[in-house]
Amino acid sequence: MPFSFKIIDKKDINSIIPLIQKLTNNPNSDSLLEECFSLMVNENYECAGVFENEKLIGICGMWFQTMHYCGKSTEVDHVYIEDSFQGKG
Repeated sequence: MPFSFKIIDKKDINSIIPLIQKLTNNPNSDSLLEECFSLMVNENYECAGVFENEKLIGICGMWFQTMHYCGKSTEVDHVYIEDSFQGKG
């Protein structure tokens, strides 16, 4: 299985919504998530995607910030891998 990893472009950020819905068991509507992600991508947020061929199978959100006690830092958020790919190394 050829896997690739890349930062999801801001214009494609809504492609992560199906995986976020699975991760969170759908507590929020797609439209609410679209609104939130459109703000987040302009507030030091990025999302890395894991792809099998061209299919998005995993995500890892990242918040970038600078803290007074440690300098630059990244906070990892909502990591998810499709069920069928979990536990396979």
